[in-house]
Amino acid sequence: MNKKRALDLGGVHGAESASINFDAMASALGDREGLTYQLDCFTPSATTTESHFRMVTTIDCFVIQ
Repeated sequence: MNKKRALDLGGVHGAESASINFDAMASALGDREGLTYQLDCFTPSATTTESHFRMVTTIDCFVIQ
């Protein structure tokens, strides 16, 4: 977020999951309340047989472009 990496599950591995608390990371990510930020998700397929991505959010104003 904001050109800063918030989470990285890189490498070839089995199923993994993680979560991000943006409120707790606001300072580290340079977040200031009331502004609009770009959130980029990079999900490369590291395997030739199977790859899945799931994102769940509680961000009320989340807009996908």
